[in-house]
Amino acid sequence: MFKKVHFFTLTLLIATTFSATTLREIAHGTEIQTLKLTQEEKQFLIEHPKLSMGVGIAFPPFQFVENSYRGFEFKGIAADTIRLLEKRLGVTFEPVFNITFDRALELGREGKIDVFPCISWTPERADFLSYTSPYLSYPLVIISRSDGPFIGSVKDLNGLKVAEVKTLSTYSKVKNEFPEVTLDYQFEQDTESMLEAVSLGKAQACIVDLAVASYLINKRGLSNLKVAAPTPWGDNKLAMATPNSMPILKRILQKGLDSITPEEENLIRQKWLRLEYSSLTNPYHVLQWALKLTGFALLIFGIIFWKNRNLKREVEEKVAARELLKQANNYNRSLFEINTDPIMAIDREGVITDANKSTETITGLSRTELIGRKFSSLFTNDQKADQGLQDTLLYSSIKNHELEFTNINGKNTHAIFNFSVFKDETGISTGIFAAARDITERKIMEERLKEMATTDSLTGLNNRQHFLEHSSILFEMAKRHKANLSIALFDIDHFKQVNDTWGHEAGDLVLRELSKLALNCFRSSDIIGRIGGEEFAVIMPETDKEEAILASERFRKIVESTRFEYENDLLSITVSIGIAQFNPNTNTTINDLTKISDDALYTAKANGRNMVFCANDQTTPLKPLKSSN
Repeated sequence: MFKKVHFFTLTLLIATTFSATTLREIAHGTEIQTLKLTQEEKQFLIEHPKLSMGVGIAFPPFQFVENSYRGFEFKGIAADTIRLLEKRLGVTFEPVFNITFDRALELGREGKIDVFPCISWTPERADFLSYTSPYLSYPLVIISRSDGPFIGSVKDLNGLKVAEVKTLSTYSKVKNEFPEVTLDYQFEQDTESMLEAVSLGKAQACIVDLAVASYLINKRGLSNLKVAAPTPWGDNKLAMATPNSMPILKRILQKGLDSITPEEENLIRQKWLRLEYSSLTNPYHVLQWALKLTGFALLIFGIIFWKNRNLKREVEEKVAARELLKQANNYNRSLFEINTDPIMAIDREGVITDANKSTETITGLSRTELIGRKFSSLFTNDQKADQGLQDTLLYSSIKNHELEFTNINGKNTHAIFNFSVFKDETGISTGIFAAARDITERKIMEERLKEMATTDSLTGLNNRQHFLEHSSILFEMAKRHKANLSIALFDIDHFKQVNDTWGHEAGDLVLRELSKLALNCFRSSDIIGRIGGEEFAVIMPETDKEEAILASERFRKIVESTRFEYENDLLSITVSIGIAQFNPNTNTTINDLTKISDDALYTAKANGRNMVFCANDQTTPLKPLKSSN
């Protein structure tokens, strides 16, 4: 940049006939030459060095505005993405502060806002906005209080007090796609206010993006909220948008977004999505439901059994009693069968005595096959199923007991059970009712969120944060038991040359394939993580330095002999590796051990690369190790 400034100054002094536009073209040419913009697109950026933005003021972690002593600041995933585009395009995106998002949309309709950096598609907005391809995507879910009414879908919101922001896409989705659902709206200014309204009991539910909900619930400490149910819309897709009158700007933004590498995208997401997801998706706090129809059916069961035993005592009313019993059983069977959730009756020995059609569907077994079968045989963990029955007989009822159904077709289903005993006229428990709720979608959602928070999206290895958490746990175990533990850091020699010669796609391929080699070479008990661009780490429990050297040298040889195929070319790389062993007789910390390993890595590079270097007793370097080939 220093040379560039002097070049411009010299040019201005020597050639004063150059116009300001010409100089700006030179500046833009160096910034955007890698984006393959057309001449028309380049000229547009030269003529529009500053572009106005309509931003969401309270939609963290995607976009929000903070007012500090430095003034208004635009923050979030969208803000960091915009900063990347500013560097690539050579223009400035200026947020329009001090207005609501609703007002920003009005200005966009009037053509007075150039860019919306993070916005979802709705039919109303499509009338005046053109969208790039989505670059962010997270599920929309229904949030309610932990002690709130049962909500299993959008239709269950009918008649409830629902917090909403009129400018959010969810308001349009419900209005257009569920006209039969009548909601008592509690309108709020932003998403944070929506969640607070539900937490304080001003509203019974709200529909929000899962990532936004996770961020705000953890930030605000709204521990009485839960994910009540998914929505039919799947992921909330967020894109950039420009007025319909500026199609060229939309094309430019799309090219800019396409130029963002997976590594850059991963760094931005890790910055904002290090979620405390467990507080939101704890299995014993999520989907705590009170199934109205099932509860009513259980009540009817109890009443009928009680009436049956009393009617038997009244011989003079025998005929009437039989008819009443017949009608009651028919009514009871109807309730039993129409319920869409699995319901079973089980005797004290754990044997199924009845089951409805939903149980047949979820297990793949007919009612005849189910009756007489052990209840525990339906699940992957039979001991946990038996324990649920035993606890029910002991405490009369238990709730939120999670089990995993097995299906004869091989499809497992996660479910939460409520158990309740039924008793005879003497008060003795004679059996158990079990009502289940399918939570497979919620479990998938949990796993997806967990993967986002712990996994490097490019390589599939542990990301830096998750690797450090693993390392701390293993280090403390080794320290407590005075056990061996070694750590190895390795990175790719001259990796920049790979990117410069073949491009970032080739570099990404090398990183992915190198990760596979590491997973195959090191033990399954070893923890591997990507902790930087081309830098990786392996922590090896119960491993001394000699064993760590052998494992690392084996890996180095495999990498050296492997050829990576990319577009008919064969790429070869080498790695340098630094090793440190934990000494339980010292006060060494995990940070110290990592620093020692890092120093050993740089010593390996300084001695010619493509070698293993180990620190001796964590202080004295060993001779670099590189076997002859």
